[in-house]
Amino acid sequence: MSARIIAFLLLGLASVVAAGGEGEDRAARAIIDKYAATLPADEGAELRLDIYRRVGIGEVDLARPRISVNLRRSIRGRDASARVRIDVMKPASMAGIAMIATWNAKARKHEVLRFLPGSSALGRMSYLSTSFLQSHLSYEDVVPLVVDEYSYAAKGEKKVGEADCQVIEAAPKRPSTYAKLVYYIRKSDGRAAKVEYWARGYRGAELKKTRTTKADGTEEWTTAKTKEKTVVTFSNRKAEAPAEARFNPESLKSNPSLVRLMKERAKLLEQQDKVKREILELKAEIEKLEKTR
Repeated sequence: MSARIIAFLLLGLASVVAAGGEGEDRAARAIIDKYAATLPADEGAELRLDIYRRVGIGEVDLARPRISVNLRRSIRGRDASARVRIDVMKPASMAGIAMIATWNAKARKHEVLRFLPGSSALGRMSYLSTSFLQSHLSYEDVVPLVVDEYSYAAKGEKKVGEADCQVIEAAPKRPSTYAKLVYYIRKSDGRAAKVEYWARGYRGAELKKTRTTKADGTEEWTTAKTKEKTVVTFSNRKAEAPAEARFNPESLKSNPSLVRLMKERAKLLEQQDKVKREILELKAEIEKLEKTR
């Protein structure tokens, strides 16, 4: 067989393999597109993060969360056009923290502006790998999914509990906290029953944490090594576009939780002043009584 024929056959075989790969990728992308359509858009909701941690070197104490954080979340748009605002309502030590996340198409990355009570300026998050409010989520976990920023590959099918799922591996095209994400998409409704978050390790990719979603929408984020977890529950979900004014960065400085916190602080200071006056009046009365003896 001549070298020309061999080269022709090899070229044809390569074309078939490439076409098969592209077909698989298109199928995987179609599944992710269906999943992305199930994600919240134009919605307001309240979230509670119950954060469970290990006690010393023992097991994780699931009887009571180490800390609980209450949030108000607003989402406007979907995919690359999505904007997210989060306001921390409780606990008092975090109340007033607020952030807005948007996608910068030119830089191909999310930008997160954050306001901390006591600060006069907005801060820009440099590292989205930072823990989100002491939970097991990172800031990258709370920004919107931008579908085009990943390449997808179908990895067969598996069961998650009783659900039949299609497994899709997503590799980021840009710098990311994760080496890859693995989605387990339910065949029944196109939603994710589970997502694995794989980080870059010394020996290649290693599983960092898993997010499982229950039938009621509750999310459980569990770390792979320590088995610590953050449970996210949703309430008061409203399917309507939040007001545009909520995504004005300057509005972060006057977010509802901060206003409430300042009112509570003013009330507390007023009560303290009242107690101080009463103490002074009581001391004055005692001095009068001592002088009349």
